[in-house]
Amino acid sequence: MEDLIVLLATGKKITDENIETELLDICDKVHASCDDRCPVYRLNGSKVPDTANDFDVNRGCDCFKSGKKMLEFIRIQKLIVIDKRKEIASMLIDIFDRINIDTPSNFDEILEFVYSDVEETADKENWHDGDVAIGFRRWIEKDVES
Repeated sequence: MEDLIVLLATGKKITDENIETELLDICDKVHASCDDRCPVYRLNGSKVPDTANDFDVNRGCDCFKSGKKMLEFIRIQKLIVIDKRKEIASMLIDIFDRINIDTPSNFDEILEFVYSDVEETADKENWHDGDVAIGFRRWIEKDVES
């Protein structure tokens, strides 16, 4: 089977099976060390995704040697990021409404800054609109200090 780069370069259609095969190849190469060369490991905060917590069950990784499970994990993580970004955007718009301003023309820049700030500073699972407000305040302060 051709690798993804060759398929992309030649304009051929890439299927889930192609992606699963490539992911399985990555797992075969890096599983013993489980490091940032694995996209699942990277997306999981540079940790092995181990919900079973039983090394004998899955060798320590929920996606162990399964390209299909790796692809599912990556797609779920991508949806989580998209949903979080949308929620932060909505919270920012609420802030603009409360302070009675129109949505700024550089909204995307503000959103990226606040999203990154929330990712870096807020609790990963229990973040809230207060974290978004703090991120927005930091964005304002950053521009004032410049």
